[in-house]
Amino acid sequence: MEEKNPTYSKTTIIIGIVLAVAVIGIMVLSVISYINTTVDKNDIFALQVQVANLQNKITAANNELTSLSSQITEANSRIFTLSNKESSDVSSLQDELSTANDQISSLANQINNVLLQISGLRTDISSDAVMISSIQTQLSSINSQLSSLDNATVSMQNTLTSLENTVDSLISQVNDLTAAATNPVILFSSQVISQAFSTQTLLYTFTPTYNGYIYVSGTSNSTTGYIRVTNNTTSTFTDFTFGTGTTVTAAVMGGYSYSLSFGNSDASGTITAVLTATYYPTSSSTTNAFPLFSSLVISQAFGTQTLLYTFAPTYNGYVYISGISNSATGYIRVTNNTTSTYNDYAFGTGTTINAVVNAGYSYSISFGNSDASGTITATLSATYYY
Repeated sequence: MEEKNPTYSKTTIIIGIVLAVAVIGIMVLSVISYINTTVDKNDIFALQVQVANLQNKITAANNELTSLSSQITEANSRIFTLSNKESSDVSSLQDELSTANDQISSLANQINNVLLQISGLRTDISSDAVMISSIQTQLSSINSQLSSLDNATVSMQNTLTSLENTVDSLISQVNDLTAAATNPVILFSSQVISQAFSTQTLLYTFTPTYNGYIYVSGTSNSTTGYIRVTNNTTSTFTDFTFGTGTTVTAAVMGGYSYSLSFGNSDASGTITAVLTATYYPTSSSTTNAFPLFSSLVISQAFGTQTLLYTFAPTYNGYVYISGISNSATGYIRVTNNTTSTYNDYAFGTGTTINAVVNAGYSYSISFGNSDASGTITATLSATYYY
């Protein structure tokens, strides 16, 4: 807005004009009075000159009055213009203020609506949080129940598998006993053994006429007890864990000499055992033979094993393995994959072993060594007899 700065105020100019007129009037009256009282012609001429001068002054005053009037008119016009502009500016500002107030009111309404929506969303979120917490609790409960059911299922499956294995084993033993029931040979019965710790006791030596099996059963007071079946013909042996009592099944081949011994690995004390052994020959001197592998060449690093063959025998029998190797620590490992147990048979630089296998179980045959260096080689053959 422009500043209002006129040259003169209207009231001051008017007062000045009135005073000027009054002064001029007084001067004229004085002059006239002076003329009336002075009749001297010279004085009249002088007075005329003075009158003329006064008229000139009046004319100059009129001119000045006209100029002042023009200035007053211009000032009034400027005041009017400034007044109109101020009114226009104030009106414009009032319009803008009104518009701003309307916008503020609209924004306030929008903010209130947003606050209402936020409040509603918070309520929904709170409700959803409660629902989610409830669902999570239910899921946790369901997961716990499922875990419990899974554990129960696994336990039942393990129990069922164990029972099935037990039934298969019993069926196998029953079948074997039934097949050989006409000609079992009792090697010794309820033989009492008493031995020092970490020793062996020879139980029996014989040469079977036919291929077959030896079943050794009984009890002992040693948790480290074992039955050793030695093939005297091949100078090889197999140790079967016996512990405080179990049943051992060992394959034997017709025409070979075998020794049965009981031993323990205890560190002290006296070990006792009561044992019975029975030999079950086959019904004839011939058996069925099925080659598993022949002249299989192996090359392996020191301290390692190599898988040779995996199979599941249809009938109870044994696996006969022969060959050579360049390792004095070589061994054959026969693993019962079904029961996750295994037996290691010393093989050295070459010999023969035979390992019992039962129908319905999965077996793996591996060759390994315990050397500390070098490359180990072997050439092996295996035959399954039943």
